[in-house]
Amino acid sequence: QVSGAGGTGLPQGRCTDVYGDPSNNNRLYTAVLGAGANGGIYRSANAGATWTQVNTNIAAGDVANASNVKLAMHNSAGNNVVYAIFVVAGRASNVYRSVNQGNNWTAMGVPTTNEGAPVGIHPGGQGNKNTSIAADKTQPQIVYVGGDRQPTANEGVNPNDTTFPNSI
Repeated sequence: QVSGAGGTGLPQGRCTDVYGDPSNNNRLYTAVLGAGANGGIYRSANAGATWTQVNTNIAAGDVANASNVKLAMHNSAGNNVVYAIFVVAGRASNVYRSVNQGNNWTAMGVPTTNEGAPVGIHPGGQGNKNTSIAADKTQPQIVYVGGDRQPTANEGVNPNDTTFPNSI
């Protein structure tokens, strides 16, 4: 069962993936897209029978306009760290971190290059298909994110710098 009845289920919208907490088989997370203010991140403590929206401190624009959301959890028992990357209009808009199972989130920004004008992880605008996130297996304060491709010289980096790969 993925959704309960009586207002305890997920709102109508498009779900990304269902993520299981490696330290608790009953705790699940998902993101609901296209549901306006009712969208965003949801958590279940009972294997999907009921769901609770957990968007505290996530920007309203990210929740309402997300076209993709990916989640990752640190996998050590007793650790409550969850990461989320929101994609809006094909580009990463923010990476968030929660240290309490998604009850509150802290915005971490988006990784960028440092050659000339900063370019994010989705210079090709393909974040709806090409976004990845993974929590480090041993360090709960480290997260890895991936995007669509390396930026080219005309996308904000120094046009005289042909170094590949760049700093991202």
